[in-house]
Amino acid sequence: MNRSAYRTFACIAGVASVFVFLQVAWTEPSKRRITVADTIRMTSMSETTYAAADESTSRFARFSPNGKKFVVITQKGNPETNENEFSLLLFDAAEVYRTAKPKVLVSMRSRSNRAGIRTVKWVSNESLVFLGEARDTSQVYLLDMIHQGLKRLTNHPTPVVDFDFNADLQEIVYAAETSQPSAQEAYDRCAHGIVITNQALDDIPRSMKDCREPSLLAGEEVYVQKDNRPAVRVRFTDRYLTLKPISIGPSGRYALFGVLLRRVPPEWKEYEDPQIRAEATAFRNRGPYSWLSAYMLLDIETMQVRPIISEPIDGITGAWEWSPDGRTVAISGAFLPLNVSDSLDRSSRKAHPFVVEVDLATGKFVEISDQNLIASSWSERTNELRLRTSFRALKRQIFVFRKTAHGWTKEAAPPGDGKSLDRPEVTLEQDMNTPPKLYANDRDHSRQVLLLDLNPQFDEFEFGHVERITWRAKDGHEVEGGLYLPPDYHPGIRYPLVIQTHGFSKDEFWINGPWNSAFAAQPLAARDIVVLQVGHATERGADGKVQGTPEEAPRQMSAYEGAIDYLDDRGIIDRNRVGIIGFSRTQYYVEYALTHSPYRFAAATVADGFDGGYLQYLVNPYAKRDWMTVNGGDPFDATFDLWKERSPSFTVDRLHTPIRLEGYGGIAAVLGNWEWYAKLILLDRPVDMIYLPGGTHLLVKPWERLTSQQGNVDWFCFWLKGERNPDPRLRDQYDRWDEMRELQAKSTPRNDPRP
Repeated sequence: MNRSAYRTFACIAGVASVFVFLQVAWTEPSKRRITVADTIRMTSMSETTYAAADESTSRFARFSPNGKKFVVITQKGNPETNENEFSLLLFDAAEVYRTAKPKVLVSMRSRSNRAGIRTVKWVSNESLVFLGEARDTSQVYLLDMIHQGLKRLTNHPTPVVDFDFNADLQEIVYAAETSQPSAQEAYDRCAHGIVITNQALDDIPRSMKDCREPSLLAGEEVYVQKDNRPAVRVRFTDRYLTLKPISIGPSGRYALFGVLLRRVPPEWKEYEDPQIRAEATAFRNRGPYSWLSAYMLLDIETMQVRPIISEPIDGITGAWEWSPDGRTVAISGAFLPLNVSDSLDRSSRKAHPFVVEVDLATGKFVEISDQNLIASSWSERTNELRLRTSFRALKRQIFVFRKTAHGWTKEAAPPGDGKSLDRPEVTLEQDMNTPPKLYANDRDHSRQVLLLDLNPQFDEFEFGHVERITWRAKDGHEVEGGLYLPPDYHPGIRYPLVIQTHGFSKDEFWINGPWNSAFAAQPLAARDIVVLQVGHATERGADGKVQGTPEEAPRQMSAYEGAIDYLDDRGIIDRNRVGIIGFSRTQYYVEYALTHSPYRFAAATVADGFDGGYLQYLVNPYAKRDWMTVNGGDPFDATFDLWKERSPSFTVDRLHTPIRLEGYGGIAAVLGNWEWYAKLILLDRPVDMIYLPGGTHLLVKPWERLTSQQGNVDWFCFWLKGERNPDPRLRDQYDRWDEMRELQAKSTPRNDPRP
């Protein structure tokens, strides 16, 4: 080889070497598809309990009194041990823009449906208290950050579900799950027989052994623990409301907590609010409890309890804020008594709730505002009360009221949104395709720093792309939703479709859907199935106009039909391979579509919900309103004909789609699906029924999530694609499903007119 040829060869070889090097350097490591187990292992943030509180409080961070520290709670599941792992992380507010590394204060694991760490409250700048899970119970703990000490403050025989404390921790007011009756109490309860009156179905003992179980009807109990002495139970008759946190006022003398009323005065039917009217006219005297809330004032010294307002509290705008001196409290969402002589005043009180200030000693109240606002904060420094519009309002606004010698006056709202600027703003940033990460924001200096990448392992996964879409329902209204495409989606290929119901958010990274019960969007997309997460009508409030009417289910059915047409026209789906999942309220929508729509569904799942059916109506005689409203009345006389056409339970004989029924919790969950299950068995139609006796409506435990979510991935892969999970432990599952396929082949009409 001459010198010129050698130089040419060397140059080519060098370029080739560089190309190979760059190709290796630029090639990403192969990513894998995500599974249900991966979604269980993902880390998420626990939101602070802020309900209707001041929006300047972070949804995820709890700041120390001086604002120099804050804590957040993370959680993740462990599908190997069936535990959920929680960690309390501490950040130094002054250091977050230099180093965002947190300190792990404590970690706890839960095998129950309760969170391992929750309800975190600062005692001082160096100590905090929280509810912690250990040895299958939940109790109040004190964490001393100086001495790195963890002390248990309560030792209740049943799990504590909520609490508050006074400034020196000498008094703790807490709520706990119902106590187990003694052997003698259980014997007395059942030995002479049981009169069935207002028990929940789950509460009716099936054996003498069941008589030892706590009553579900009773609800949680409230206790006061003083100076480390044994706790004393607070006596009241209504059902404790777990959604509203217990709160001790600044003076330490009084505490507030919420209840669901067991007795609803019939004269309340004069209020114009439809829910109050419905509960006031319901057969409530023998019912377990109503869905109307009230706020109870507890005098910690005397242990006496009374309603702070004698009338109901609105479920949306209801909230309270203590005055700085603790002598009064501002209540929003308060309906006022109708025993006034002025006709205009009485008409106003009938029409809407008010914001009032209540004197704790006398019980007298003064009006602050007649607008439908939510109490947000009461500043000790300025003595200003902030109110805000509800989340349902078209425009989010802050209103400021000041107390003067002449009463309450409305002040000009401050500029901006009222958020504090003297500490980092902690936000969880995400969107449909971007997993959530925790950031600290300094709006004064336009700085932002990453505090926590919750799931760095997501770099290893290949996710399906999510697209916001809108389409026309068959009845003409416009609907929005999220379309999950397979990771290597190819235009022109028609994929199977699974429709997931129950809402959509373009601002959140929903790896499964809005809930973990039954839904598994990304794991389904990873198996080359297109998933549509159905949202609401784009016209705000339009769906609500038919809620609780015979048009509710047909409207949703038309949205599903319109989605199938839209995706079929775009060439994305094979309309002969469409599955659908309903959960909670949307179980009714899906069952209605399965029995009333001319469209064919290749497979379906309905999970733990309301079905508008006859057996559920009979099982719930004290809560029959929903079954009446969607079917046009009670199933008697002439109205019975409406039930036979509208209720899915009377039209189930039309169904040939393989259906999976899921129920969680007590025996009522089985009965909720039993009508469909029994009828389909009698009709020799393909049906699978899964019961999770330890599950809650929103599934929490890893093994139960695997059963539901992975079970649905397997279910739809089998019916839409003919694929089987190779796990040898699932042999019985596929034996059942093979038998169902034979049943389906025998039962499906050959000349099915549906498209």
